[in-house]
Amino acid sequence: MSSSGITPDIYSYSILVSGFSKFGIIDEGLCSIQGMQDNNIKPTPINYNSILQGLCAAGAAKIAKDCFHYLKNSGYKVGQTAYNILITEFCAQGDLSSADELLEEMISSDLAPDASICLTLIRASCDMGSVDKSLKYRIMMVQKGYLSDTITCNFIVKQCCTDGRVMEALHLIDEMVDRGIIPNLFTYDVVVQQLCKDINTKKALELITVMT
Repeated sequence: MSSSGITPDIYSYSILVSGFSKFGIIDEGLCSIQGMQDNNIKPTPINYNSILQGLCAAGAAKIAKDCFHYLKNSGYKVGQTAYNILITEFCAQGDLSSADELLEEMISSDLAPDASICLTLIRASCDMGSVDKSLKYRIMMVQKGYLSDTITCNFIVKQCCTDGRVMEALHLIDEMVDRGIIPNLFTYDVVVQQLCKDINTKKALELITVMT
C-alpha cells in the first residue's frame, strides 16, 4: 500500500496485527505496530491485546507478561482484558503464583476482576489442589456480587473432601442452598463418600435424606 502512495490507516494496521497474532507470527505483528508508530498512528489496547493473546497461544506467557509490563511502564493504559488474557494463560499452565501476582496487581490498579476470571482462578486452584486459594477466590466473588454456579462450587466441594475438610464442604453446600445455587447428585455423592470414609455414617444418612 505504501509503495502505491496509499498510507495504511489504523483499521488496516489493526487487521494486520490481529491476523499475524492469530497465526503466531508475532514478529510481524510487532513490526505492524512499529509501522503504526512510524506513521504517527497510536496503537490501541486492542492491538496490544492481540499481541499478548498471540504470545500466550504460542506458549510464551512469560514473554507476554514482560511485554505487558513494558507497555504498562511505558505509560500505555492496560485494561481488564489484558489482565484476563495473562491470568487465564497462567492458570492454564498451572502457574497460580504468577496468576495470583497479576490478580493483586490488577486490584491495586483499581481494576475489578470479572466473574469469568474468578471462576478461572477457582477451577485452576482446585486442579492444583489448593482449596484455600479456591475458597479465597470464591469469597472475592461473593463480595463483588458475582454468582457462581453448581459446577464451580462442586470443584471446591470435591477438593475440600479430598483434603479431608468435609465440614467445610458441608458449610459450602448450606451456603449454596442459601444463595439459590442448587446442589446436584455429584455434590452430595462426593460428600457422602467422604463422610463414610470418616466413619460419620449418621451425617451421611442425614445428607442422603436431604437428597431424597
